[in-house]
Amino acid sequence: MLLKELRIRRHAGPDNPMGSHALRLSNPTVLIHGTNRPWGIGTRNSHGCIRLYQKDISRLFGMVKRGTRVTIVNQHVKAAARGGRVYLEVHDCEDGRDPYPNALKVLQAKNLTSRVDLEKVREACRMRTGLLVDVSK
Repeated sequence: MLLKELRIRRHAGPDNPMGSHALRLSNPTVLIHGTNRPWGIGTRNSHGCIRLYQKDISRLFGMVKRGTRVTIVNQHVKAAARGGRVYLEVHDCEDGRDPYPNALKVLQAKNLTSRVDLEKVREACRMRTGLLVDVSK
């Protein structure tokens, strides 16, 4: 019964879990698509697809031309400096590792360690919100 259900094709629209639009990538198992389940956006609850809010996928779909190069960045910790401030973005690791040692490596690689408050870095690693956090001194 389940296999039969999986073979059913659903048209784009409000009842389709993939939403109204989908962008296909060179890897046929990964799509960038909308969803009728917004609680899943930004989480690792699918098999690699990137889910967007309906308004965002509709806008992106209209902007992207066929053949546009897409790079998917799978880094649990990212760091950037802008306007004299240092920002850290920390996501959960699939294996549950503490991201703090990796955060220090990322900051060192960008020569940003001397500009950050290590307690703020620890807190960002503890929270793992996936949002930019100002970790400047």
